Formats: sequence, C-alpha cells, structure tokens
Amino acid sequence: MQEERRRRLGWLTALILFVYAYNLASCLEVAIVHSLANPRYTTVQMFVTILAQFLTTVLLLEILLRSQALVGRKWKITSSQP
Repeated sequence: MQEERRRRLGWLTALILFVYAYNLASCLEVAIVHSLANPRYTTVQMFVTILAQFLTTVLLLEILLRSQALVGRKWKITSSQP
C-alpha cells in the first residue's frame, strides 16, 4: 500500500478490526457465559455485526473509488502526452 492511502484509510481499517474483535469477544462471551435464548444478547450481536459489515463496505467503496480516480487520472495524463 502507498503511504498516502495508509494515512487516509488506516484509521478506518483499525476501527473495522476493533469492531470485528469486539464482535468476536461478544460471541465468545455469549457462547460461554450466557445463552442465546435471551433476545437481548442476540440483538446486541446483530447490531454490532451490521455495524462491522457497514464499515467494511465503506472501506471497500473508498478503496475502489480512490483507485478508479487514480486510474482515470493516469489515463488522462498518458492520453494528453504527444
């Protein structure tokens, strides 16, 4: 990865990893300590999972849009040169 991309998207990647780690810990806690029969734990897990998937989608869209803009910029530079 380029340093500029790491600086711009690194915080989002770290946040996504944190949310996935929280979700994993929550799943283990529910599996070991509690029962999934209690709807409160299932609801919390569902919302954290949806948050993690949403943040992952945002990261992927950012990467795709930035790379598309970079490719378009390179194409304009090469096409304008004689």
